[in-house]
Amino acid sequence: MNDLRVVPALLAKPVEIVGVACGAGARDGRCAAGPGALRATDLLFRLQTQGLQAAWADMLRPGPAHHDDPLKAVHSVCKQLASRVQAIVTHGRLPAVLGGDHSCAIGTWKGAAAALAARGPVGLIWIDAHMDAHTPHTTPSGALHGMPLACLLGYGEPALIGLAGGVGLKPEHVCLIGVRSFETAEAALLRRLGVRILFMHDIARRGLVTVMREALAIATAGTAGFGVTIDLDALDPRDAPGVSTPVHGGIRAVELAAALSEPGRNPGLVAIEIAEYNPERDRRGATASSASELLLALLAGEPAQQPAHALMDLEYRYGAHHYDPLPVVLVRGQGVYVWDNRGRRYLDMMSAYSAVSHGHCHPRLTRVLAEQAQTLAVTSRAF
Repeated sequence: MNDLRVVPALLAKPVEIVGVACGAGARDGRCAAGPGALRATDLLFRLQTQGLQAAWADMLRPGPAHHDDPLKAVHSVCKQLASRVQAIVTHGRLPAVLGGDHSCAIGTWKGAAAALAARGPVGLIWIDAHMDAHTPHTTPSGALHGMPLACLLGYGEPALIGLAGGVGLKPEHVCLIGVRSFETAEAALLRRLGVRILFMHDIARRGLVTVMREALAIATAGTAGFGVTIDLDALDPRDAPGVSTPVHGGIRAVELAAALSEPGRNPGLVAIEIAEYNPERDRRGATASSASELLLALLAGEPAQQPAHALMDLEYRYGAHHYDPLPVVLVRGQGVYVWDNRGRRYLDMMSAYSAVSHGHCHPRLTRVLAEQAQTLAVTSRAF
């Protein structure tokens, strides 16, 4: 019998993945390798097995003449990105931007705003440990990845504000989620503009699902569409160690994936962005796995299965360490083969391992097991 599923309407919209291999806006530029590292995983395969029409569209980089000037490099790549995102949205497709540092948000959301300008403003759910609302006058580090939200709201570097014809965001349509590390000056700017900020203590008090619903209401009220941008440092470092600026006490990846299913089902979703993945700091591939789960939750409009790294983390924390197991979560077997929870097949060569010698799901053994289960199951040692 065929496995028929109820598929959200959003899945009918083709997804174009755009990588932004630029870390010029960050103090640690190694996140420039993040999009390429994610492309090398099974991310595209997993999207396609969910029924999505997904394909890699571009891998954008700063112009070769701009590598020594962070502002020019960020301007170069954001200009390309704004044009690419505008074209994707205009043609009725969904851009999924995988960025280096979060300064790429300037290009993503200016492009989305330009595509919808004739219909109305764009709303934005900004999920981040930080506010990213500094200007050149208030920044303590000078790093541009701390300034994109301010630029999108019309404050900061004139060259970045002017991209895509100067379109931007309206503060009443923007909501921040998961903030726990910020400076007074950027908080004062957002407060003065009236941007809604939902801190980690709001999540602890009200629950992430409730907080996400409030953010979605803000992003969709009076807008032509909305987007979701995720800085991976919003996640707890246990789930996402591979980020540029990890901050203790963040959102657990499984909880965020579940909460994202609601905006993922909303037909007003016009663009997605995930940024700040640093593969050189990614222990056991946990951050890459988390990024994939979040993207799947948004695109499929439903919570993904518990990610492999979360299952492995539970086993490592609470299981006896008799062995050093391989980082694979096996979900089924047949004969000499086993499959993991990502659909990859392995030849099981543990042939000397007791019952495994007979192969997985041997029909004679499974028949006898079924017969015995219908005769007598486990009994108490009292008998």
